[in-house]
Amino acid sequence: MIEYSDENKNAYCAGLIDGEGSIQIKKSKGYHGEINPSYCLLLSVGNRYLSMCEWLKVNFGGSITTYNHRDIPMYKWQIASNQAANFLSRIQPYIVCKTPQIAVALRFHSIPPTKYCKGGTPLDKQSEREDCWRELKRLHKPWRVIFR
Repeated sequence: MIEYSDENKNAYCAGLIDGEGSIQIKKSKGYHGEINPSYCLLLSVGNRYLSMCEWLKVNFGGSITTYNHRDIPMYKWQIASNQAANFLSRIQPYIVCKTPQIAVALRFHSIPPTKYCKGGTPLDKQSEREDCWRELKRLHKPWRVIFR
């Protein structure tokens, strides 16, 4: 197998994320009596080629799932939280289209994690997380591609 420099890997991955990738903040109901919802940064790439997803997993960790899209087998590579933020930081200089989404995702990840459970997340942190979730959702519209 060919060995690629980190710079080449990062540039290649930036192209994958710009073209086939999805940057999301997943919002879930609170668990076990928690008052506020929980949020998680997710990054995924969906593709017909298992070998590409396996290459991503070998080089960056994460998991691969299989699904069908219009009766065509598809594969999805996914990473979350710290792994996703670290990956996005690496490829950020090479991104062409999804620069705003990455900025929001990294801002979200910079909000200190909280473990308040039944007492709920403090309102200022909850508000910051919700704002990031809404902004990323707004930027996720395919007709809003922005070139820098």
